[in-house]
Amino acid sequence: MIYTFGVDGKPRPKGSLKCLGGRSHNMVESVESSKPWKLHMIRTIRHTFGIEPVRQGVKVVGWTRGGSPWEPWAGAVDVQCTFRFLPEYSTDVRKAGQVLPSYDTPWPIADEVGDTDKLCRNLGDALEQSGLIANDRNIVRWAAMKRWCREGEAPGAWVQVSTL
Repeated sequence: MIYTFGVDGKPRPKGSLKCLGGRSHNMVESVESSKPWKLHMIRTIRHTFGIEPVRQGVKVVGWTRGGSPWEPWAGAVDVQCTFRFLPEYSTDVRKAGQVLPSYDTPWPIADEVGDTDKLCRNLGDALEQSGLIANDRNIVRWAAMKRWCREGEAPGAWVQVSTL
């Protein structure tokens, strides 16, 4: 089975967790926009494939798809993805309209774009938490790339998940 979908928006990497301290060792993402991007991917996957969580209180206890019981894929999967980014432009009045030097490269390697592996980690979490796959450890192969958007193309991600 092959699941193909797109997610519009600015791809964000899964940040490292940082401890805020205290008795409960409160952990938060170091990249603030990481969680909103993951939640957006989860909503998009669920909407695209008609997957709905079955809840008892706040806990997810199962899944439905089109009103029928659904089991997330529990076998091995191959994930191919392309993350698309828009170059960022200067807001400095003297350089308005100029691409920032860190974005003026053939490939998106600016610090703000993030590491490919961390973009994949966030996607893997979304694939699991959306109910499409049972566990992100089932991803046995990744083929991922980052690139700039082509003319008229929106930023986001194109994803293909193939069951093996």
